[in-house]
Amino acid sequence: MQQNYHTPKDCSKMIIVFTGKHCKGCKPWKEQLTRLGVDFEEIDIDKDQNGGKKLSQKWAVRSIPFTVIAKIEQGVEIPMCSFTASSKPEEIKKKFDNFI
Repeated sequence: MQQNYHTPKDCSKMIIVFTGKHCKGCKPWKEQLTRLGVDFEEIDIDKDQNGGKKLSQKWAVRSIPFTVIAKIEQGVEIPMCSFTASSKPEEIKKKFDNFI
């Protein structure tokens, strides 16, 4: 069964954070985003095989945490920009807030 990764259909943009249970930086990353008031969808690649495939195939990334800003058009998730752990959560919030 394929999992639907996007938020409600009326959402025009979203943030997806890929995490994993053995990732030391994932919890602090999520906490920082939460403190900044950033709503995000978490995909734990250890629990969701499709999430791991999506991370490696769609974005060619093998490290977490990995964050994507995507827009939703007609129910399809279109990645617009991405951030690795070397980015600052403030950058993500600013980019997301200014994203049309």
